[in-house]
Amino acid sequence: MKRKFRQIIRRALQVCIWFFILYLGANIIARGTKILFDKPLGEIIEDAVEEMTEKLGIVIMKNTGFVFSYLYDEKETHNIVSKIYKKTYLLKESVPEEIVYPSGDNLYGDLLADFLMKKEFEEDKESAIPVITIIPDYYGDGQGEGDSDDEPVGEVISPFIRPLAPVVIGKRYTLSQLMDFDVLLKNFYAVETNTAVNKTILDVAEMLDADMTLRGEDTKYPQILIFHTHSQEAYKDSRPGMVDDTVVGMGAYLAEILERDYGYHVLHITTTFDCINGKLDRSAAYEYAQEALKGILDAYPTIEVVLDLHRDGVNEDVHLVTEYNGKKAAKIMFVNGISRFKDNEIGYLYNPNLAGNLAFSFQLQLKGEAYFPGLMRRTMIKAYRYNLHFLPKSALVELGAQTNTVEEARNAVELLAVMIGEVLQ
Repeated sequence: MKRKFRQIIRRALQVCIWFFILYLGANIIARGTKILFDKPLGEIIEDAVEEMTEKLGIVIMKNTGFVFSYLYDEKETHNIVSKIYKKTYLLKESVPEEIVYPSGDNLYGDLLADFLMKKEFEEDKESAIPVITIIPDYYGDGQGEGDSDDEPVGEVISPFIRPLAPVVIGKRYTLSQLMDFDVLLKNFYAVETNTAVNKTILDVAEMLDADMTLRGEDTKYPQILIFHTHSQEAYKDSRPGMVDDTVVGMGAYLAEILERDYGYHVLHITTTFDCINGKLDRSAAYEYAQEALKGILDAYPTIEVVLDLHRDGVNEDVHLVTEYNGKKAAKIMFVNGISRFKDNEIGYLYNPNLAGNLAFSFQLQLKGEAYFPGLMRRTMIKAYRYNLHFLPKSALVELGAQTNTVEEARNAVELLAVMIGEVLQ
């Protein structure tokens, strides 16, 4: 009996000694990490768990083929789980490996998706998650949506006024002139050969009567979306690798002006829909952009205006330029896709907002003609849809061409902002 009692006491002492050793060890580790890393052990453990959680998300995406976005919330730094699955940027049940979805655009600048930009993931060439983190040093110089070769060779210089103080110095059209279909086509539209328009499609009275103003709600959420189906389009003197010198940079400048001078809330998406595996590939850019637009507009129902900013491709001897206040500006053209060929509609490209699209570009064109004579090219009418079907106030804008300079494009952005502001206010 005494022997058994002694064994119990001995084991109890051994347990106590081990607990004491563990306690001392934990204190030594805690104090040591505090000295070495200048942060408590609890924070180090939390950081390690958080990193493990991030990597677990990568593993989930690799194995499921889902593309998720994770949202960081700085106010919830102690709740790791709450940072996961709060928002989905783009969710597809089947993601082909060749599709490239960038994680670094400023739609979700604070998303955990930025983790994919780290070098360890970039170097994972076998990854099934299609991600691009930089815009390649490549600029296409081919034809754009406008595909216009009927522009005059050389420069067309016209006087302009100071931006943001629009005064009618250009041409004003009477209603009777605009109602004349031949006058309308001659002055405002260039129609692609595989399609056709008529008075029913280009209903001047309807286009002029359409209310293109913003609802004026007091909202802190985005009202205008700017994106680029062809993000790699750049200009004559664009510096390789400099995003500011591309249409993406022009989109950022346009967003800045609309927010600063007009008070609009603008969401600018820099997603590179026209790149596959880091190389230019426009074969499915509109399809990729369409998927993203669905998610963005669902997430932000306050958005009323969608602007797809491009630059056109023209013959190398064509320079689309005008002048205001001694500053040269690239010419601007709108593109309308009407979802029809000459003889029939394209049913699978139905656009419920076609009338609104036509009205929006027409009203913008009229502002440009009135304020900035010489700036506007005729609106190009094409057969397809170009993702203009989501909202009535949607426009595809060609900001100059590959023969324009970056400065000319930026100067044109200032005038485009005036036109947009005047139509929306």
